[in-house]
Amino acid sequence: MVRVTPQVWQPKSLEEAWDLGRSLGSGASYVSGGTWLQIQWRAGSLPRPGHLIRLDSIPELYERSKLHPPGDREPGAAPTGRPSGSGAELFRIGGMTPLAALRSDAGWGRLFPALPSACRRIAAPAVRELATVAGNLMTAGDLTPAFVAMRAQLVWFTEGMRVRQSLEDWLQGGGAAGSGQGADPAAILAAVEIHPGALGGETFYVKLTRRDTFVPAVVTVAGWLVRDEDGVVREAVLAVGGAGVRPGRLRRAESCLKGGALWDDRVLLSTAQAVWEEFAPKGDTFSSADYCRRAASNLIIRELIKMRDPSQGGGQSAATQS
Repeated sequence: MVRVTPQVWQPKSLEEAWDLGRSLGSGASYVSGGTWLQIQWRAGSLPRPGHLIRLDSIPELYERSKLHPPGDREPGAAPTGRPSGSGAELFRIGGMTPLAALRSDAGWGRLFPALPSACRRIAAPAVRELATVAGNLMTAGDLTPAFVAMRAQLVWFTEGMRVRQSLEDWLQGGGAAGSGQGADPAAILAAVEIHPGALGGETFYVKLTRRDTFVPAVVTVAGWLVRDEDGVVREAVLAVGGAGVRPGRLRRAESCLKGGALWDDRVLLSTAQAVWEEFAPKGDTFSSADYCRRAASNLIIRELIKMRDPSQGGGQSAATQS
């Protein structure tokens, strides 16, 4: 078998990269960290393209909002929980941001603990230095449920414009690049944005694996809740991924939580039943669909119990189970 040696292109701007992608068409592939693509090529799951368009020389793709945890603001910085400088309304993470950089960012870790915690549980340390936020999302990786729980939106560069689309809509559209925006095959995922409304809630992220961080998740769950002073859930987002299906929200389970209190076991029981009925995993040789469904339900309820009882470590939670 003859191995194709691709021609490598290294554009300096999104405009240049998009022009290349559009002109080269299906014979080209964008490359950020390249960690996932290398695995697919070696396994024969994807054909090697004739052209590789590297995105690692585009400065805009590395930009992210600089956040400062409480009590750790720089002189003249914006109030806690806001990006430094302009008082922007959205928190931004450039698509080329390495997972290792997001994992070690103290500001993001304090304000959005699910994201660094999720990054810490993806692949090996050396891989996290190369793997990027955009690459993980484009392959519906383990980071995706955390972003879904925070109702993130994607920023696509297409046709010379930056177009926003909710991550949930993109996933429901089958995950085609730019789906819902004319499905431009040359679209580039430039950034991910999170609304400030994601601040102030309680979050959790749990990845269940057969061993630590070197294999895909059996199932991954993430959640974001807002409760009032009486402990009643006012807002809730529950997300699940892994198990052979695209990540997504569990809206029926969310509706069971809203208006209820976590100390009410009836609320938890109805939520558990809704997760069981709503989540439709495929399973695999090692983990059946029923096992994945039961695992997702149990993990979510465990995290909700932690939230209602601070002595159990609730409020901001992240874990990996093997």
